Amino acid sequence: MAYLLVGITKNPIIILIAFILFPVYDRTRNIIFESQIFEEFYDSKYKATLISTLNFFPLIFDIGIPLVIAFLVVRFNMLLGYSAFGIILVIVFIPILYIHNSIKK
Repeated sequence: MAYLLVGITKNPIIILIAFILFPVYDRTRNIIFESQIFEEFYDSKYKATLISTLNFFPLIFDIGIPLVIAFLVVRFNMLLGYSAFGIILVIVFIPILYIHNSIKK
């Protein structure tokens, strides 16, 4: 959502607040997610694999997201690049959320 805000608004205060709040939310969400996984697999012999996998995906995003944003910004401009990236994230994550919610039921 912070990326969409950068593409939609030019107000630096709103953008600053978004880029402060969203990482804090994401970090807290990751801690809660990890604790739920470890409660579910409390006696599993695959805990090390789970920890490695959970640490691997953020590294992919830490490398991939700046590359995609840089490509879009160079290809278009700052506002269109961030807007396009925000739209791409929404398009990618809607099916993931749908699948996640259907698995939980």
